[in-house]
Amino acid sequence: AGRGWRAGFLDSGDLAAFVEAQRTARWPRDEPLLVVVDYAARRARALNGWLQSLARRADPARPRLRLLLLERHAAPSEGWWAELLRLEGSDDRLYDLLDPFAPVPLPPLAATRQRRALLAGIMAAWCERHGKPVLAPPAAGADPLFDRRLADPALAAEPLYLMMAGLVAARHGLATLLSLGRLDLALEPACWERDRLVRLAADRGVNEKLLVHLVACVTLGRGLERAGLAALIEAERAALPYEAGTERDR
Repeated sequence: AGRGWRAGFLDSGDLAAFVEAQRTARWPRDEPLLVVVDYAARRARALNGWLQSLARRADPARPRLRLLLLERHAAPSEGWWAELLRLEGSDDRLYDLLDPFAPVPLPPLAATRQRRALLAGIMAAWCERHGKPVLAPPAAGADPLFDRRLADPALAAEPLYLMMAGLVAARHGLATLLSLGRLDLALEPACWERDRLVRLAADRGVNEKLLVHLVACVTLGRGLERAGLAALIEAERAALPYEAGTERDR
């Protein structure tokens, strides 16, 4: 942002609009744009169409456009990456857009100082958000037991594990963090979200069990378009033994 770039995530609905090529000619004329696409494997075919369009319409006079594609795994010669680079005819201009040419694996958090910094950042963010005094993990060498756990090789490739640990430590203290296992650290934030949904249901007169169930369905499905949500609600309400509601349950 400090260099004048606009940046943001592109969801499925916006991606369809971009692929239709109706908006590719309307980039802000004075601002370069960074578009981040998560779960890129699920959108490889649509992205391929967009990239083909961009390759054919390259214009040095336009502001810079960068795409950052994120995915858990990527092989250079197969899978979603190969589908992404599928060419139509003999036009190879699409390859000119790649920089670098092959997927770049993110390195694990091997250094304990990186792990400690991530943990500290999450703890500070949670405390500030909830108006609590900022907590921080102990400095290196101050707590040998904590240092040993932070140096666990299993944490090297698991930033999410450290983030959950930071949330739990900020809320319950570092002693709780040291006593909980991996599954407990995952269940704790899940229980917080469940309790939030229960309060939300109570405030709005909605069946809390049905609401929690529906949120679980949408989460496991990695999201759901609004058009399909009403059908899911009706189907689950009819199939489950929860008390039938009226329009208020919508």
